[in-house]
Amino acid sequence: MDDLLPLIFQDFIQTFLLVIGVVGVMVAAIPWTAIPVIPLGIIFFFLRRYFLETSREVKRLECTTRSPVFSHLASSLRGLWTIRAYKAEEKFQELFDAYQDLHSEAWFLLLTTSRWLAVYLDVISAIFVIVVAFGALILVENDFSRKGD
Repeated sequence: MDDLLPLIFQDFIQTFLLVIGVVGVMVAAIPWTAIPVIPLGIIFFFLRRYFLETSREVKRLECTTRSPVFSHLASSLRGLWTIRAYKAEEKFQELFDAYQDLHSEAWFLLLTTSRWLAVYLDVISAIFVIVVAFGALILVENDFSRKGD
């Protein structure tokens, strides 16, 4: 944790400053682009809030399904001679597979939840870029038509 935290914080600061810089240059070049930035920020905020609530519950589920996998593995290793003596290897293997399947389902749900947020943010960002690009083209076209008059 101590080794990763500064790197993650540096990543956050770098990305935050990059976003602020891009938005600042965009608003300085074409001031009307500031109008869609406000609703976009609100949408991002609500998506983030919804994702954090959902993600917290999914992470809790993943942690509760991870525990039986490791405890079963540890108890199997401790009692390996007894398991072999009673020829119960297959029963313990099936039980381990069931625990592992349950944990894999929760882990996949966690990955899917993260990917859901990424897709929605990408779609919203793409719509924003399209609106700004076409808006800039319309403004340039209007400026050329006025200069011709």
